[in-house]
Amino acid sequence: MFKIITSAFFVIVATLAAFGQSETRNKLIAWSSDKTCHKDNQNNEGFALECDSIVIDGTPAYIIDYKGIFVAFSFLDDGKYLIARAYVANNSGDKILVDPTKSIVLHYKIESDYASGGKALNVERALPPDYIADKILFKTKLQNALGELGAGFEKEETKVKITDQNGNEANAVITAPDKQARRDAKNQSNTRTNSANEQAQNVIEAALLPNTVLDKSNIGGLVYFKRNKKAGYTQVWLRVDNILFIFEKKK
Repeated sequence: MFKIITSAFFVIVATLAAFGQSETRNKLIAWSSDKTCHKDNQNNEGFALECDSIVIDGTPAYIIDYKGIFVAFSFLDDGKYLIARAYVANNSGDKILVDPTKSIVLHYKIESDYASGGKALNVERALPPDYIADKILFKTKLQNALGELGAGFEKEETKVKITDQNGNEANAVITAPDKQARRDAKNQSNTRTNSANEQAQNVIEAALLPNTVLDKSNIGGLVYFKRNKKAGYTQVWLRVDNILFIFEKKK
């Protein structure tokens, strides 16, 4: 359970300022294991506010329901990136803008660093899905280049008998580029490229992109952030209209 206490609130205000988001224009709603989401959450203006949690396929999902905006959020970790799976349903009576590009991750060494207003290890915006896809494709191109370069140095030897002008026979070894090694390397490159293209396409298709969500509509997808292996406590702030929904991840 966490609470936006005074010292931590100043950290949030400073972070918003650093990313060009004024606290006077943003409501801050923090998830809590308390059903009431802590009524002292900043800027909730007394509106109906409820927190909950469920388990989906073995993964905890955290829920905030605020003024008809229902946000479900869970954390995934593929070893390279911190991935947030987000779902937003709009029953507010008006359209809302879901903008993951303005979402933020804060990594702290320990939770008490956040609670005491200490400095985060790092604060980052969400990573664009194109960035993730390009990284996948670039890595594959590098692997392909190295594989085919190595195959170019492979040689094959063929033993033959030669006869000189006097009719004398001798054994000889002819060395030539290994054509099969080159063909194998090219086939491996094609396999890697096809797999990488599929992975990159999956990243883009699964990503949560900026969208206006009309009343009685919903949207969902993945948001990618940089990991920090030293972090024992992490917060992700998901931007919906002028509301920052705050979720925590403990190591």
